[in-house]
Amino acid sequence: MNRIFYFDYSAIFILLVILAFILIHGMYKGRTNRYYFFVTLIALLTTVMDILRSAPLSALGAFASEPGFRAFCTYIFHVLRILTPMLLIAMVGHMTGVWARMRKSRAFMAAFYLPAFLYLIVLFSNPANEKVFCYMKDGDTEIGYWRGPLMTVLYVIAFFYLIFTILVLISCRRRLTKEKAAALIVCYPIVGVGLIIEALLPAYLVQMFTMSMAVLVLAFFVFRPDQTYDADTGARSYESFIEDVNNNVYSGYKTMVVFGRLSDSEAIRSMVGTATYRKVIRQIFATIESHIKEGRSEHEYTVEPYYLRNGLFAGIVTGPFDREVLRRRMNELVTKAWKGFYMDGMLLQMDFHMCGVEVPTDFPDAEKLISFADTYDYYLTENNFKYYDELSMERNFVIRAQIDRIITKGITGNNFRMYYQPIWSVKEKKFKSAEALIRLHDDELGFIPPDVFIKAAEKNGTIIKIGDFVINDVMRFIHDERPEDLGVDFIEVNLSILQCLQGDLAERINDAFEKYDIKAGQVNFEITETATEYAYDAVISTMKEISNMGSGFSLDDYGSGYSNLQRLMSFPYMIIKIDKSLVDQITVPKKRKIVENTVNFIKTTGSKVVVEGVETEEQANIFIDMGVDYIQGYYYARPMPEDEYLDFLRKNNV
Repeated sequence: MNRIFYFDYSAIFILLVILAFILIHGMYKGRTNRYYFFVTLIALLTTVMDILRSAPLSALGAFASEPGFRAFCTYIFHVLRILTPMLLIAMVGHMTGVWARMRKSRAFMAAFYLPAFLYLIVLFSNPANEKVFCYMKDGDTEIGYWRGPLMTVLYVIAFFYLIFTILVLISCRRRLTKEKAAALIVCYPIVGVGLIIEALLPAYLVQMFTMSMAVLVLAFFVFRPDQTYDADTGARSYESFIEDVNNNVYSGYKTMVVFGRLSDSEAIRSMVGTATYRKVIRQIFATIESHIKEGRSEHEYTVEPYYLRNGLFAGIVTGPFDREVLRRRMNELVTKAWKGFYMDGMLLQMDFHMCGVEVPTDFPDAEKLISFADTYDYYLTENNFKYYDELSMERNFVIRAQIDRIITKGITGNNFRMYYQPIWSVKEKKFKSAEALIRLHDDELGFIPPDVFIKAAEKNGTIIKIGDFVINDVMRFIHDERPEDLGVDFIEVNLSILQCLQGDLAERINDAFEKYDIKAGQVNFEITETATEYAYDAVISTMKEISNMGSGFSLDDYGSGYSNLQRLMSFPYMIIKIDKSLVDQITVPKKRKIVENTVNFIKTTGSKVVVEGVETEEQANIFIDMGVDYIQGYYYARPMPEDEYLDFLRKNNV
């Protein structure tokens, strides 16, 4: 039989390109991807065997001049061919999370293994009876090939697996996206056409070509690297993580998920730029991956790493593990991140918080797990690794886990209160102003830290209502208690980023001035530099509207981040507030010189200088000698309720 094998040459080219694509993009990581990799590799080997058993002798050389070589290649071909559909079934099962359930069914496992067992029995009965196929030497240069009656059995079993795979796919199609389900379903008719053509026309070796086309369809529509891999790190992506966690939950697997959060990721991005930030993320991922590989020889478990977003990494732990051993390994990662590494000549030391969560014990699905992952580092006060069940026993965790309810209850139940921290005027030696600070006291959980509820309120949008409460309550206080009679010139009120983005903020503030009949100059608004980074033009426009009413503005937390001098000078701030992070280093001579230069520069802009966070007499004297205008901190006074604040003014200002 003269066989046409050029289709196989095309298949080899296609499969080699796909394998190169897989290796370049690291698409062999993850259980489902590994199945796809092996399906592609076995398809390539099967195609090679198909050529070796069919090509002309001149192409193969003298070694293939005996029928035994062709027969050997044919046996390997058939073994690989029956293995391929079994791998495809397992791949679909793992992709959809139904494999663990299927394995519990005896009927399913019988249908999965018995036909393959029968296939191999029939195949390897051939040496004794030659009823499957036979190679015979025809002269010195030709080898004849003959199909026996049992070859039909092999094709029937191959078609059985084709139908079986389609049924498995249909049964779990709801656990796939429409695109993936359609792509997988299309693959099987393609393969089926190849089997039919080759069964009816044995001279046309097309079944491996159609198989390569099916593998190509999977590459384009199912295993796309743009969807399954993060471009910055090469790690598996957010979408892959969600899919894998949900599949494990559906399968009934108890899975340990480890999260690692680079807490200051946005600060690093702002400092080094996007390009270098991507290098940083890749370096962190490489460190995580290397650390995982080091542990594989020591421990039975493995960790599949993912990069989710915004400095958040994750790992799905598989295999038996000891909680304390895993804790030790993860704390080693935290230590590596804290020690830092050099990137473009800079030493980057990072806060890297880690947490282990058991799914579905701690969280029933990926959606709730991700919601926790977005905020879990708020619950950790140190750079270390903790398990969720350890966190859940802590009061801080309970507060943060229920913070949305607490805030809503605080708004409706009037649980918010305004506190005032006096600010000392160096020139007049009196407390001429104060910063209004909001506090929340829950009747069940007690005092709620401001950094907790303010971050949560900014995230859920309630910061707008809280901001309106602050503005109105401060103006009520000024109207009712008349702190100007006790020597206070103005009260400072903080504005959040979201408030600054509200187009009607200036109008609402003006309405409050009119409602409480107070002068605009009696309120000075504080804004952080970060607020102008989000929508600079809109924020500056709002600030100017408010300024035109007669209120001033303070730039808060100057020196806490990466201040932009051009932006600093683009608006005439009445006050620049030096952040506590600079105050804490003021006794170090080199740091003191930097702060002194900063103070002198600010004064050249015409702004007043307030120093925040002064806690000792030594710090206060240093800043007085520098010529700052105001000092705020625990050395002079702590924040206090309005009644205590009024008593404090009567004792110290009058």
